[in-house]
Amino acid sequence: MREAGKVVAKAKAAVKNAICPGATSREMDSLAEEVIRGEGANSLI
Repeated sequence: MREAGKVVAKAKAAVKNAICPGATSREMDSLAEEVIRGEGANSLI
């Protein structure tokens, strides 16, 4: 659970930093999935 929490924290931070006017939820979902998969985990998004 600790490792999963670290991966989720990284994904949340990436999304938070990428949010800007005009950004879509689909773009944010894709970014979160990219970070999660980049950490070697499976995304449920």
